[in-house]
Amino acid sequence: MNSETKKDNLNKEDRKLLEDIKSNQQVLLSQNKKWLDDANVKVKHQINIENNEYLSKQMSDKVVKEVAPEVADTFKRESATIKESTKKIEETFNKVNTDITRYKKIFVTGIVAFFVLACLILLVTAVTNGVFDFLGVSHLYEAISTKIKASHGFITVLWFITYFIPVAIWTGIVILLGYLTRRYML
Repeated sequence: MNSETKKDNLNKEDRKLLEDIKSNQQVLLSQNKKWLDDANVKVKHQINIENNEYLSKQMSDKVVKEVAPEVADTFKRESATIKESTKKIEETFNKVNTDITRYKKIFVTGIVAFFVLACLILLVTAVTNGVFDFLGVSHLYEAISTKIKASHGFITVLWFITYFIPVAIWTGIVILLGYLTRRYML
């Protein structure tokens, strides 16, 4: 009764659409039933396997005979390809590593040589008083020379030694750099 009251509320177009849907629904249901009947006719045999182990063994034997050799061959080919690629990568890595080590030695030797050269130039200028004038150490040298002139005995020797301390420091730096370069870089 509820569907009849709803039907009465529909206009003519909607009623026509509803009837078309119902008729098409019937056609679809009948076609579906026909397809199922045709499928049942085509399937004539029902298989009941009682001895699963025998069938399973036959299938596994067949797979081993037909598929296993192909898989093994493919595995061998791929393994050989991977080994070749790995060997090429390793050779390339070793070559790059050797080149980088050589370039590092050249670079470090160049930097150290430049620094040693700069220290030698500073040492020469220090001896000739050029750097000490720049650093203001020349006034200290004047004071030391005055003390040397005024002192007597062992104190004169001590003041004379202090006169060569900056030169000894620069010489020590150059010798230390040479030792470190030889020990760790070359």
